[in-house]
Amino acid sequence: MNSSFFSLGLLSLTTLAALVSLPVSRASAQCIMNDMNIQMTISGSRQPTKRTNNVTQGSSGNCSGNVVNSTNVQTNVGGTERATQERNSNQQLNGGGGNPSGVNVPPVKLRQNVQIDVYNAADKLRR
Repeated sequence: MNSSFFSLGLLSLTTLAALVSLPVSRASAQCIMNDMNIQMTISGSRQPTKRTNNVTQGSSGNCSGNVVNSTNVQTNVGGTERATQERNSNQQLNGGGGNPSGVNVPPVKLRQNVQIDVYNAADKLRR
């Protein structure tokens, strides 16, 4: 009975050693394009801020392990008139080679667009 457990243990160790010695490709992250926009107004205007946020994200070819990141914050504080906030952003990601794993997909494109209006009645009193 003991020889059976010994044989099973030896077989398990042999299998483990074979698995550890197999060639394994290293992991590689996909490319990421990230755009973060915050536009906020704190004022005495009851009209919502007139805003634009034009973002283009383009890429060509296979890509692995690259990151493009854009961050924008526009703040308007005070006043009683309607505010205007405008933004144009263009991200372009080219090259970087294929993924060593052989799985090639387009870059992951992320966009966050936060737009905030806060009415501040005290601005009406500052005239």
